Amino acid sequence: MNAHQRQQHDETRFCLAASTGDIWEADLTRGKLTLSAQFKRRLGFNAHEIGDTPESWAKLLHPEDRDFVCEAFIGHLTKRTPYDVEYRKRTKSGDYRWFNARGQATWNESGRATFMAEWCTTSLRIARPKRVCRRYFIFLPRRLPYRASTTGASSR
Repeated sequence: MNAHQRQQHDETRFCLAASTGDIWEADLTRGKLTLSAQFKRRLGFNAHEIGDTPESWAKLLHPEDRDFVCEAFIGHLTKRTPYDVEYRKRTKSGDYRWFNARGQATWNESGRATFMAEWCTTSLRIARPKRVCRRYFIFLPRRLPYRASTTGASSR
């Protein structure tokens, strides 16, 4: 398969994968990132309200997820480790929504990443259990018949 056929093959695979979720793509040779309008809408934004820049994308990440997601991204580009992460993105209303994201880069003959695409879906598998756990643990101290101490001994 020559370089042109390989690029067409990669683009076809990317389009098929993207049809199942929201996408962004990065042309790493030109430093250009494109976020899909569908992804922006899912967060409650109009297309023009979020810039197509790595900074805009990263700024929407929950602060607790930012380092981990960026490390996974760099690891995929430099070490070819799988890019499969779960993270929270800030919506226009200020709430956070959970996403499961997978990505794939392509590399040139010298081993440099030239293109990266991520497709992500809303992660109901994570969001619902976390809401249930948070709700449970908020009320848990009121339900305990005693207050647990840090030493493990109870105080009644």
